[in-house]
Amino acid sequence: MRADRLLALLLLLQQRGKVTTRQLAEELEVSSRTVLRDLNDLSALGIPVVAERGKNGGWRLLDEYRKTLLTLTTEEIASLFLPFPETLLKDLGIDRPFQIARKKLFPHLPSPAELRAQKLWDRIHIDLEPWKEKVEKPDWIAPVLQAVWEERKLRIDYERADGKRLTRTVNPLGLVARGRGWYLVAANGEGEIRSYRLNRIRFAEILKERFARPEGFEIASYWKRSKARFVANLPEYIVRAELSPEALRRIRFTGRFVRLLEEEKPDARGWIPVTLRFDTEQEAAETILGFHSQIRVLSPRSLRKKIRDMAESVLKLYKPE
Repeated sequence: MRADRLLALLLLLQQRGKVTTRQLAEELEVSSRTVLRDLNDLSALGIPVVAERGKNGGWRLLDEYRKTLLTLTTEEIASLFLPFPETLLKDLGIDRPFQIARKKLFPHLPSPAELRAQKLWDRIHIDLEPWKEKVEKPDWIAPVLQAVWEERKLRIDYERADGKRLTRTVNPLGLVARGRGWYLVAANGEGEIRSYRLNRIRFAEILKERFARPEGFEIASYWKRSKARFVANLPEYIVRAELSPEALRRIRFTGRFVRLLEEEKPDARGWIPVTLRFDTEQEAAETILGFHSQIRVLSPRSLRKKIRDMAESVLKLYKPE
């Protein structure tokens, strides 16, 4: 694990030229103290890591050493030819250029790398299309993408989750594909960086005014931090319950609305004590009710009452005529 981190640290220095301790710590998801210790270890191994002090200082590799890192192994070359999701390429309008570029590059690969790359293409396929769910169509991806490339301000008419529509002028910094959906990452008028779902943009207009991209901003790093904050702030509703073996199999297989946190050994009756996580009490009640007699809630007691009330309302709805 530490060897992987040292290699990642070395490649970051090679790629960016000069990086601060804080930037390295955020990228590697470790403390600044750990970064400094790793940098000292690289120096001890004879790798020329140089520290530049001052306002625009940071860590860098000597230029001659950076050039020696450009040699790629067979596996590294082949990994670059891992198939990219076709649907996302089509959204960006580069599916055909991507296929053509691949055909042009293949004949120039070293023989071992060409064979490995071909195996990846023949044996691995990445499909992001859902089975039944509606596929999002990013209607405004063309002007948004153009504004991102040209670093021009963008005026958008955006519909929030509550249905309220707002007009915003933003600085578009990049696009992120999550699953089959697209997000625009942009800075608002106060300089705050936010994410906007493309399928909620009702209108987009590219403005003539340009903007200055924040120094050192990397969309992958931003998205990783933003996603971590989002997940940490998600609502959480914990349930203790007993499951039948069939219910346990179903939850393990789907797990769409419920997460299995802890599983104990079956008791003498064959029931399995578990700890489940839901987002809300309502979601927990609706999901558990769908398992009818295969899940028995132990706690919280308020959830037991809610499920019983829901079951009684269903009986009333379907009472014999």
